[in-house]
Amino acid sequence: MERPGDGNRKAQRSNFGQGPPNDNAYLEFLKKQADGAQLVCSVCTVAVFLAGAGLLNGHVASTHWAYRPGLRLFPCHVVDDYRRYVQSGNRVTGAGISSGLDEALYIVGLLCGVRVARDVQFKMQYHPQPAFHCGDPSDTDIKDDPQMITEIAAAWEVQQAVEQVAAWMKS
Repeated sequence: MERPGDGNRKAQRSNFGQGPPNDNAYLEFLKKQADGAQLVCSVCTVAVFLAGAGLLNGHVASTHWAYRPGLRLFPCHVVDDYRRYVQSGNRVTGAGISSGLDEALYIVGLLCGVRVARDVQFKMQYHPQPAFHCGDPSDTDIKDDPQMITEIAAAWEVQQAVEQVAAWMKS
């Protein structure tokens, strides 16, 4: 995710793994961009940044399965299932990064109509057929390998990130 710069230099890069979304300038930038926007959207862990800016307060939201515990620390309603994306008012939040294509087509449908969205999908030949059925913890294949979930969460330092968010929320 790009962080706002001063217009004369390249913006810094940031991600949730680098810590909680507690950079006030960045959160204010998000609020300013969202003010009056037709849609406020995110894919993957960016929902946590939107929540940190208060932009998901009272909304239903989704994020990558590993970061759902962190998103639950904010005053939004995290979906109980593993939908690829969810709309709540003018907020559209998506799960993991690959859900971005599904979400993008949905948004094209909202803004330009279903016919245009279908045309876009057809032109990009988007017809997903994953090699494995382990895209989220609800999938059949992954249920047989719970160690994979634990290992991924540990490698991504998810628990540490959740603890950072919890500490930030208290400050």
